Amino acid sequence: MPLKGVKLCKWMIRIVLRSYFHSGALAFLLVWFMFLWVWSIPVILIEYGVGRFTKKGTTESFAKLLGPSYRFMGAFPAITGIFSG
Repeated sequence: MPLKGVKLCKWMIRIVLRSYFHSGALAFLLVWFMFLWVWSIPVILIEYGVGRFTKKGTTESFAKLLGPSYRFMGAFPAITGIFSG
């Protein structure tokens, strides 16, 4: 019985991927996942590590690591989070 569900799932995935391939969405999804793994996940890990190392918020962590003149770089993610949330 479970094998029938696996065959149905493979069949549905083929249909969905075929329709995505013809519409161009598959190319977009592949590039998006590649960007996610290459850029976004390392940036999140670095941000987490910097926060753990400095034990400060975003603005103060940049000021502690790079100097007080780079405090604006920490304010940018905070402002972006306010406007996008």
